[in-house]
Parts: sequence; structure tokens; C-alpha cells
Amino acid sequence: MGGPDLSEEAESKPDVSLELATTQDVPALLEWMRDFYVHEDIPFDPAVSEPVLRELLARPELGRVLKLVAGGHAVGYAVLAFGFSLEFGGRSLFLDELYVQPPWRGHGIGTIALRLLQETSRDLGARSLALEVNLDNVRAERLYRREGFTSCGRQLMTRRL
Repeated sequence: MGGPDLSEEAESKPDVSLELATTQDVPALLEWMRDFYVHEDIPFDPAVSEPVLRELLARPELGRVLKLVAGGHAVGYAVLAFGFSLEFGGRSLFLDELYVQPPWRGHGIGTIALRLLQETSRDLGARSLALEVNLDNVRAERLYRREGFTSCGRQLMTRRL
């Protein structure tokens, strides 16, 4: 999987789209998940991740796994998970993961993907889209704020069951 053609005009925006992932995409998705988890310092165990990924792919009522495609190349993925929020007006989506392969970063793909994910969320009937960002990931936080995401002034807390 090569990187972008940097000989193109710097001002040109990449042609980015979202495609619904399928079970055929599982090997690539797991490879990207491994890289994403290492980057985010999250433990990765394919024996745990693969069945959960396959369940999400098989049960669209839970959410969506989407491939990011730029210039005809699959360059990353995003995971949207359904929820419901009284505070935010009903059906909500949580952007659980957003990953762009390193050679494709810095070319506006994340920004375009985030806008497409917002459109997709609206199309799926969501009234809100939430996400989390590591406190030390200044670049990602800047992107999310630029795209209208705000902190609720609360801390997301999780307990495994």
C-alpha cells in the first residue's frame, strides 16, 4: 500500500470516500487496528479484536465499520457505534476509532473523512456524534475542535465488565 503521489499540486484536495467494510477486509482492518492501538498505547490482542470486529460487521444495528478510500486506495478505517443520549436528543453515534495510515497523514484525509462521517451519522439518524481523544494528542484535538467538536467538561470513564 503506497503513499500519496506527492508530485500532485499541494493545494489539491484528495478524493476521499467511505466504503462499508466487509468480512473480506478483516485482515487489513486488523493490521490497521494493531498500528492504531500501538500509536494510542492500547493493548491489542487479535484473538479478542477479531471476533468483536466480525460481530460488528455482521450486526449493522450496532454500528458501522467503514474503510477510508483516497485516490482509489484503502488508507484507513473508522468505526461508528450506536448509542442513545437523552442529553443530546436521542440516537447518537460514537466515533470509536478513526485511523489513517501514516504515509497518508497530513494531506487532509482525516478532515475530509471526519466531515463524511458526520454526514453518514446524520444519514443514520443520529442527533449527535461523540468521540474521545487522548489528552496529549494535540494534533487530533485541534482537528476535532476545528470541525466543531467541543469538550463537555466531563471525563469519559470506563469499566470493563
